[in-house]
Amino acid sequence: MLPIGGMLTAIFILKKWGVNQFMDEFKSGMNKMTISKNLITILLGIAASIVGFIILIEIFDVLFGIKLIQ
Repeated sequence: MLPIGGMLTAIFILKKWGVNQFMDEFKSGMNKMTISKNLITILLGIAASIVGFIILIEIFDVLFGIKLIQ
């Protein structure tokens, strides 16, 4: 369940909450450190994609007995 929560959090930030609001919250705890909005978008997209891929691999293994990665 934890990977699903991480994937859904990343998708929520990207689609609903918005990266700008995320950056405002993120910067409130940082000391004058800046991170590019594009970098955050790319990292969240990659994280959600990787977790989604891992979940698909597990689903194929459990339901169909097909191992996509040996």
